[in-house]
Amino acid sequence: LADTGAKFIRKKALKYKSPSIDIKVIKNSSDDLRSEGTIIRGGLPQNLVVDAYSNPVMAVTVVGKRVSESPEVVYRILREVRGSKVEILGMSMNENSLILYLPVTNVSERLLETIHSIIVEEEETIAMALRRNLTFIKVRDVGLEETPGVISDIADALKSSSINIYGIFTITSSVIIFVDQKDKDRAVHLIKEAVKSDSS
Repeated sequence: LADTGAKFIRKKALKYKSPSIDIKVIKNSSDDLRSEGTIIRGGLPQNLVVDAYSNPVMAVTVVGKRVSESPEVVYRILREVRGSKVEILGMSMNENSLILYLPVTNVSERLLETIHSIIVEEEETIAMALRRNLTFIKVRDVGLEETPGVISDIADALKSSSINIYGIFTITSSVIIFVDQKDKDRAVHLIKEAVKSDSS
Protein backbone atom coordinates (compact mmCIF):
# COMPACT_ATOMS: atom_id res chain seq x y z
CA LEU A 1 0.00 0.00 0.00
CA ALA A 2 2.76 2.45 0.89
CA ASP A 3 6.10 3.37 -0.65
CA THR A 4 9.11 1.85 1.09
CA GLY A 5 9.99 3.91 4.13
CA ALA A 6 7.30 6.48 3.33
CA LYS A 7 4.55 7.58 5.67
CA PHE A 8 1.80 7.81 3.10
CA ILE A 9 -0.49 5.49 1.14
CA ARG A 10 -0.33 5.40 -2.63
CA LYS A 11 -3.33 7.06 -4.28
CA LYS A 12 -3.81 4.01 -6.52
CA ALA A 13 -4.32 1.82 -3.46
CA LEU A 14 -7.27 3.97 -2.40
CA LYS A 15 -9.07 3.35 -5.71
CA TYR A 16 -10.52 0.13 -4.29
CA LYS A 17 -11.41 1.57 -0.87
CA SER A 18 -15.11 1.44 -0.02
CA PRO A 19 -16.44 4.85 1.17
CA SER A 20 -18.06 3.05 4.13
CA ILE A 21 -14.75 1.68 5.45
CA ASP A 22 -12.21 3.91 7.21
CA ILE A 23 -8.45 3.35 6.98
CA LYS A 24 -6.07 4.11 9.82
CA VAL A 25 -2.38 4.70 9.12
CA ILE A 26 -0.10 4.00 12.11
CA LYS A 27 3.61 3.39 12.62
CA ASN A 28 4.67 -0.15 11.77
CA SER A 29 6.47 -0.28 15.10
CA SER A 30 3.17 0.15 16.98
CA ASP A 31 2.05 -2.93 18.90
CA ASP A 32 -1.53 -1.71 19.27
CA LEU A 33 -3.97 -0.90 16.45
CA ARG A 34 -5.62 1.60 18.81
CA SER A 35 -2.49 3.77 18.85
CA GLU A 36 -2.52 7.26 17.32
CA GLY A 37 -2.52 7.60 13.56
CA THR A 38 -4.15 9.23 10.55
CA ILE A 39 -7.69 8.17 9.66
CA ILE A 40 -8.80 8.27 6.03
CA ARG A 41 -12.57 8.48 5.60
CA GLY A 42 -14.77 8.37 2.51
CA GLY A 43 -13.80 7.23 -0.95
CA LEU A 44 -11.64 8.44 -3.79
CA PRO A 45 -13.61 10.72 -6.14
CA GLN A 46 -14.25 9.41 -9.64
CA ASN A 47 -11.72 10.99 -11.98
CA LEU A 48 -12.85 9.29 -15.20
CA VAL A 49 -12.39 11.61 -18.17
CA VAL A 50 -13.18 10.65 -21.78
CA ASP A 51 -12.21 13.44 -24.19
CA ALA A 52 -12.42 13.54 -27.97
CA TYR A 53 -9.99 15.69 -29.95
CA SER A 54 -11.98 18.47 -31.61
CA ASN A 55 -10.42 18.27 -35.10
CA PRO A 56 -10.21 15.37 -37.57
CA VAL A 57 -7.09 13.20 -37.44
CA MET A 58 -5.22 11.21 -40.07
CA ALA A 59 -3.09 8.09 -39.81
CA VAL A 60 0.03 8.11 -41.99
CA THR A 61 1.54 4.64 -42.39
CA VAL A 62 5.07 4.25 -43.75
CA VAL A 63 5.82 0.69 -44.86
CA GLY A 64 9.29 -0.67 -45.51
CA LYS A 65 11.93 -3.27 -44.77
CA ARG A 66 13.25 -3.19 -41.21
CA VAL A 67 12.12 0.40 -40.69
CA SER A 68 12.68 0.06 -36.95
CA GLU A 69 16.35 -0.70 -37.65
CA SER A 70 16.74 2.44 -39.80
CA PRO A 71 16.92 5.32 -37.32
CA GLU A 72 18.04 7.74 -40.04
CA VAL A 73 14.75 7.22 -41.94
CA VAL A 74 12.66 7.68 -38.79
CA TYR A 75 14.76 10.73 -37.89
CA ARG A 76 14.22 12.34 -41.30
CA ILE A 77 10.46 11.88 -41.09
CA LEU A 78 10.19 13.13 -37.50
CA ARG A 79 12.47 16.09 -38.27
CA GLU A 80 10.12 17.17 -41.07
CA VAL A 81 7.09 16.79 -38.79
CA ARG A 82 8.78 18.88 -36.11
CA GLY A 83 9.90 21.49 -38.63
CA SER A 84 6.35 21.88 -39.89
CA LYS A 85 5.14 22.32 -36.28
CA VAL A 86 2.48 19.65 -36.77
CA GLU A 87 1.51 18.01 -33.47
CA ILE A 88 2.07 14.25 -33.23
CA LEU A 89 -1.03 12.86 -31.47
CA GLY A 90 0.28 9.30 -31.46
CA MET A 91 2.92 7.09 -33.01
CA SER A 92 3.57 3.38 -33.26
CA MET A 93 6.34 1.41 -34.89
CA ASN A 94 7.19 -2.20 -35.51
CA GLU A 95 9.84 -3.91 -37.60
CA ASN A 96 8.35 -3.02 -40.99
CA SER A 97 6.14 0.02 -40.44
CA LEU A 98 5.78 3.40 -38.78
CA ILE A 99 2.37 4.99 -38.11
CA LEU A 100 1.96 8.68 -37.30
CA TYR A 101 -1.36 10.09 -36.09
CA LEU A 102 -1.55 13.76 -37.06
CA PRO A 103 -4.26 16.46 -37.02
CA VAL A 104 -5.76 17.20 -40.45
CA THR A 105 -4.67 20.75 -41.34
CA ASN A 106 -3.43 22.56 -44.44
CA VAL A 107 0.11 22.29 -43.06
CA SER A 108 -0.15 18.54 -42.40
CA GLU A 109 -1.55 17.98 -45.91
CA ARG A 110 1.56 19.68 -47.35
CA LEU A 111 3.72 17.63 -44.99
CA LEU A 112 2.45 14.45 -46.67
CA GLU A 113 4.28 15.41 -49.88
CA THR A 114 7.54 15.81 -47.95
CA ILE A 115 7.12 12.44 -46.20
CA HIS A 116 6.35 10.82 -49.56
CA SER A 117 9.54 12.26 -51.08
CA ILE A 118 11.56 10.74 -48.21
CA ILE A 119 9.95 7.35 -48.87
CA VAL A 120 10.89 7.58 -52.56
CA GLU A 121 14.51 8.48 -51.71
CA GLU A 122 15.16 5.89 -48.98
CA GLU A 123 15.85 2.25 -49.89
CA GLU A 124 14.30 0.88 -46.70
CA THR A 125 10.86 2.41 -47.33
CA ILE A 126 8.42 0.97 -49.85
CA ALA A 127 5.09 2.79 -49.62
CA MET A 128 2.90 5.21 -47.73
CA ALA A 129 -0.77 4.71 -46.82
CA LEU A 130 -3.12 7.38 -45.55
CA ARG A 131 -6.40 7.27 -43.64
CA ARG A 132 -8.19 10.54 -43.03
CA ASN A 133 -11.19 11.55 -40.89
CA LEU A 134 -10.28 9.73 -37.71
CA THR A 135 -11.04 10.86 -34.15
CA PHE A 136 -8.58 10.82 -31.26
CA ILE A 137 -10.21 9.80 -27.95
CA LYS A 138 -8.30 9.96 -24.66
CA VAL A 139 -9.51 8.02 -21.59
CA ARG A 140 -8.00 8.93 -18.19
CA ASP A 141 -8.67 7.54 -14.73
CA VAL A 142 -6.72 6.77 -11.56
CA GLY A 143 -4.81 3.49 -11.96
CA LEU A 144 -6.34 2.79 -15.36
CA GLU A 145 -3.16 1.08 -16.59
CA GLU A 146 -3.38 -1.37 -13.68
CA THR A 147 -7.04 -2.30 -14.26
CA PRO A 148 -7.08 -5.79 -15.83
CA GLY A 149 -9.26 -6.10 -18.92
CA VAL A 150 -9.86 -2.39 -19.50
CA ILE A 151 -8.53 -2.56 -23.09
CA SER A 152 -10.68 -5.57 -23.97
CA ASP A 153 -13.73 -3.95 -22.35
CA ILE A 154 -13.28 -0.84 -24.50
CA ALA A 155 -12.67 -2.93 -27.62
CA ASP A 156 -15.70 -5.16 -26.93
CA ALA A 157 -17.95 -2.13 -26.38
CA LEU A 158 -16.89 -0.61 -29.71
CA LYS A 159 -17.07 -3.95 -31.52
CA SER A 160 -20.65 -4.49 -30.30
CA SER A 161 -21.64 -1.31 -32.17
CA SER A 162 -19.55 -2.14 -35.27
CA ILE A 163 -17.03 0.64 -34.55
CA ASN A 164 -13.55 -0.17 -35.84
CA ILE A 165 -10.41 0.79 -33.90
CA TYR A 166 -7.62 2.23 -36.08
CA GLY A 167 -5.10 2.59 -33.26
CA ILE A 168 -4.85 2.12 -29.50
CA PHE A 169 -2.14 3.00 -26.94
CA THR A 170 -1.75 2.87 -23.18
CA ILE A 171 0.33 5.59 -21.51
CA THR A 172 0.47 5.76 -17.69
CA SER A 173 -3.16 6.25 -16.55
CA SER A 174 -4.47 6.92 -20.07
CA VAL A 175 -5.80 4.88 -22.96
CA ILE A 176 -5.75 6.55 -26.38
CA ILE A 177 -8.06 5.26 -29.12
CA PHE A 178 -8.47 6.26 -32.77
CA VAL A 179 -11.83 5.61 -34.47
CA ASP A 180 -13.67 6.95 -37.51
CA GLN A 181 -14.80 10.58 -37.16
CA LYS A 182 -18.42 9.67 -37.90
CA ASP A 183 -18.44 7.33 -34.87
CA LYS A 184 -17.01 9.90 -32.42
CA ASP A 185 -20.08 10.59 -30.25
CA ARG A 186 -21.17 6.95 -30.06
CA ALA A 187 -17.63 5.83 -29.28
CA VAL A 188 -17.23 8.35 -26.44
CA HIS A 189 -20.52 7.20 -24.88
CA LEU A 190 -19.68 3.48 -25.23
CA ILE A 191 -16.17 3.94 -23.81
CA LYS A 192 -17.50 5.87 -20.80
CA GLU A 193 -19.99 3.11 -20.04
CA ALA A 194 -17.39 0.35 -20.50
CA VAL A 195 -14.81 1.98 -18.22
CA LYS A 196 -17.39 2.97 -15.58
CA SER A 197 -18.67 -0.60 -15.30
CA ASP A 198 -15.09 -1.88 -15.20
CA SER A 199 -14.17 0.37 -12.26
CA SER A 200 -17.39 -0.13 -10.29
